Amino acid sequence: LFHGDEAAIAPRSSDQAFDVVLNKTGRTIHIPADKKILDVLKAEGFKIKVLCTEGVCGTCKVKLVSGIADHRDECLTD
Repeated sequence: LFHGDEAAIAPRSSDQAFDVVLNKTGRTIHIPADKKILDVLKAEGFKIKVLCTEGVCGTCKVKLVSGIADHRDECLTD
């Protein structure tokens, strides 16, 4: 397992890269298979309020407009 900004859960061999479209700006951000959305957005310069970075506290929770989330965390459930 990884901790902190690396990842709360180890990547899976079946993971695939994907794109996230930011609703307010329409900007598309590519997320590599081995990265978390949070880490990529922070690297792109977005200021995101976070506390735990492991999906436990829910501070960084955002609204999903479309698509299916694979949120490997302790905060959100099916």
